[in-house]
Amino acid sequence: HTEKGQLNTQIADLTRQLQDCQSGNSKYLQEVQSKLQSQELDYTKLTQESDLMKKENQTQLDAMKAQIEAMAKASEKEKETFKRELDLLRQSQFIETEKLKQHVQREAHDRVTRAEEERDAALAQQKKAEQREREAQDRLAKAEQDRSAALVHQQKKAEQREREAPELAAIKGK
Repeated sequence: HTEKGQLNTQIADLTRQLQDCQSGNSKYLQEVQSKLQSQELDYTKLTQESDLMKKENQTQLDAMKAQIEAMAKASEKEKETFKRELDLLRQSQFIETEKLKQHVQREAHDRVTRAEEERDAALAQQKKAEQREREAQDRLAKAEQDRSAALVHQQKKAEQREREAPELAAIKGK
């Protein structure tokens, strides 16, 4: 009976450990998925900010162009001067926009890379947890097998005692 009790206690402990592993895995995966969603939102926000800045730059450029063209009508000489200024302005605006775009793309790429690395680490931890879970299930199965073997052994002993009991009684009776 004590062997059976110990096995039942071990089985209960292993079952509890298995449930703890499963619960921990689930919570950790939820955290990783939440981080990935957050980083995707950050990337979307950065892209929207970049697009907004491009639109603002284009609006400023359009306003300046209109102003320069209006003033250029004053004289042919001034018109040529303003034309050169407009070209320089366009070049500088284009360079600034390109720099901003490259910065945003670099930052977004870095965030995506970090998110992928975190996801890979989480998957590795999940595999380890699944391995621990399999090992716990194997130990549980072994404990069940041991318990069954112990029960069979005890039953055989009991049957043997029942068979020997009449013989022992006959010997004691003599």
